[in-house]
Amino acid sequence: MTHLSDELLADSNGMAARLVSSQFAKSIGIAIDTAIIDGSGTGEPTGILNTAGVTSTAVDGQTCKLLMDSVLRTGRG
Repeated sequence: MTHLSDELLADSNGMAARLVSSQFAKSIGIAIDTAIIDGSGTGEPTGILNTAGVTSTAVDGQTCKLLMDSVLRTGRG
């Protein structure tokens, strides 16, 4: 929760309200992303990490080429 005085809102020419709105939107986005990835399924969706049948696969590295090679190799069976 954030409290802004009417004086601050007036003196900032709307910048304070935009800052609070921006931070609020970012917080909501983080909460949604967290639920999608790691949601428990109780009061929120079941996240990818907690969904039955979703497996993880080791990759060769973190560069674009190594990740892509790993994905393509996994898809071939």
